[in-house]
Amino acid sequence: MITKQLNIEGHNFIVPAEITGFWPGMPLSELPHSCGAGHGIGDLIVPEKIFGIRVTPACSIHDLSWEYAEATWADFHQSNSMFFHNLLELVRVQSA
Repeated sequence: MITKQLNIEGHNFIVPAEITGFWPGMPLSELPHSCGAGHGIGDLIVPEKIFGIRVTPACSIHDLSWEYAEATWADFHQSNSMFFHNLLELVRVQSA
């Protein structure tokens, strides 16, 4: 999967190259909840915030990456690596 860096509100997210925008006009703070495996216990196990930092943007990008990923171990690991990078980016910017 080809990726690129996308700067949104001072965050340097890694996203699939096909993504040109990210909810245009909507601030990151207003993105709909997207962490977890849907409703029920999966939603309870995976939080929207980690130590007070809202991680919804990283979850949303992670979900979108599966639309562009091939069914390979390489893309599986790449998508999860992007997720990890984007989580760290949220912490870096919001804890500064």
